[in-house]
Amino acid sequence: MNNNSDKLVTLIIGMAIGGLAGILLAPEKGSETRKKIASKSGEISQKTKEELNKTSKELTEKSTKLKAELSEKGSKLQKDLSEKGAKLKKDLSEKGSELQKKVGKQVEASKEQLNKTVANVKEQAQKIKAKKNGAADQEAKTEEAKA
Repeated sequence: MNNNSDKLVTLIIGMAIGGLAGILLAPEKGSETRKKIASKSGEISQKTKEELNKTSKELTEKSTKLKAELSEKGSKLQKDLSEKGAKLKKDLSEKGSELQKKVGKQVEASKEQLNKTVANVKEQAQKIKAKKNGAADQEAKTEEAKA
């Protein structure tokens, strides 16, 4: 955009300088020179309007094209992000389910191991109790025999 405005300014300045130099350096009467200045300024004004319109049209076309491209890229980006978000959500859900199953299996295995340990402890406690009762019975018999 800056390049187009630079070209336009250069064109206008060049036309003005060229026109004035040509008119002022020509050996003619004052009235003829004034007519030429009026004519040239009209031409310069018309060319300036044409260049401004042309530049304005080019800028409008470029901005419309750029807007459409940005809109398209924005829509594509939004779609891509939405799809990736949905996939990530699905993946996380699947991983969560897998983890829940693994933890459930580990909990069940731990319960089974704990139940076995409790059963072993109870069995050992009964054996110790039986030995203690047997020893107490033996001691009572020994004391009876002594008495």
